[in-house]
Amino acid sequence: MTITNARDQLGDVERRVSDLRDRVAAARAEHEQTRQAVITADAAPGTATFAAAERAVARLRAAERDLNLTTQEHVAILKSISGTDGNVFDQHDNFLRDPAVLGSLGAMATSSAPVGRQRLGS
Repeated sequence: MTITNARDQLGDVERRVSDLRDRVAAARAEHEQTRQAVITADAAPGTATFAAAERAVARLRAAERDLNLTTQEHVAILKSISGTDGNVFDQHDNFLRDPAVLGSLGAMATSSAPVGRQRLGS
């Protein structure tokens, strides 16, 4: 994955995550509104009010599922960009588990000073 391609993919997935969060919020609001309508009307299964509530639940579940899948895609892209496969933190002797190394890497990432050679592992 090239840097430009990765950035484009990351930007795309972040936009989709944002849109899906909005969709989930709207679906939750609709679900709550229809739930209250069912309670207020004491709606029984088979009524239009009850059917609307069922559709709202289905839309909420679909939106949450889509958000979950897109969030997983986001994580996968971030792992790809960082060069990790997700198991890196499970390894016993890994330099990325060392807070001092992470602090040093963070400082280098935000500095404009030349990095030079660094020994990262043991």
